[in-house]
Amino acid sequence: MKKRNTTLLVLVFLKGFTPLQRSKLSKVTAILLAGGQIPPTVLSKILQDHLVKDGIALEFIMDVLKIWLGEKDSATVWASLRKAGLDSRLMDFFPTNKRSIENLTTTFKSNGLNQLLDYLITKTFIQEKSSVRHHFRPLNCRFLSYRSGLHGQFCNICLSSTILIPGVVFKSLGLETSLRGPSRSYRNSRLLGAQVGQMLKDGAQVKEIIPVVKEQMKKYSLPEQEVAVLLWTSLMTMMEWNKKEELVPEQAVKHLRQYTSLLSAFTRNAKSELALLVRVQEYCYDNMNFMKVFEKIVVLFYKTEVLSEDVILKWYKESHSPKGKSIFLDQTRKFIEWLQNAEEESEGED
Repeated sequence: MKKRNTTLLVLVFLKGFTPLQRSKLSKVTAILLAGGQIPPTVLSKILQDHLVKDGIALEFIMDVLKIWLGEKDSATVWASLRKAGLDSRLMDFFPTNKRSIENLTTTFKSNGLNQLLDYLITKTFIQEKSSVRHHFRPLNCRFLSYRSGLHGQFCNICLSSTILIPGVVFKSLGLETSLRGPSRSYRNSRLLGAQVGQMLKDGAQVKEIIPVVKEQMKKYSLPEQEVAVLLWTSLMTMMEWNKKEELVPEQAVKHLRQYTSLLSAFTRNAKSELALLVRVQEYCYDNMNFMKVFEKIVVLFYKTEVLSEDVILKWYKESHSPKGKSIFLDQTRKFIEWLQNAEEESEGED
């Protein structure tokens, strides 16, 4: 409690420190947050008008998030921000004249916070999709409503109609409202991902989710490999992962085991399987706590027929991502040898 109160007091008076001192303080704050010694709610204390106006709050929060992500994986950091209610207040750290989606996107990307930006975009669409109960509904999402002129208004968003939110909002997120080319596919994929995320959050059964996904997949002509990847993203985003790294493997396997039938329904060909496997590899590399979980996930997916033997061997030999290549190839080496031996024995029997 004493450490928390001291931190609160120091953060309130950030303006009295030199830029170098603030930089050092941001490192200390991030390390304390990563270690669970102070709660993330302390960060709300820098939302003082004078700190926000002078850009000090924004600079400080960016430094903290960068260092925090160096200590913990993005899923853990995002879960902490969400628990503290800061996931929907990130725009508040920007000076008033810089509160636009373009500035937020640019700032996060320039600071290497792309993963947190992805979580923020996903959160936005889950909120928006959960609000779509009728053809017209109020736009309540803070993220999309900033400087978009939509406060208190209605907009037409439904799964069968064109999005009428001003194009600049979606364009800045890479979600152009054009009805031609890749942007339409990307938008539809995001909408489906948000829909699945909401169904998972509401506790829907796999048998209820599969027909919905198949219907939307057919409606929007989404390729199966794209759907397999977005399902993985939805499954991993919905969880609050344990802060203790040694407990994550068991938690991850237990969580994913419930949804293997969902994934297997959309990995019916080798291309889809490989796309999913590569995405799992990249996720485990990008999220430090999952570095040691990769093999367990691959074995689980093999046993539950999400991934086939041929695809796993192809991934190992030639189709893996460069991200964490040496780590994951070494981690799965014994399993691959087992697969190869089993294959040789099977051929011998034939």
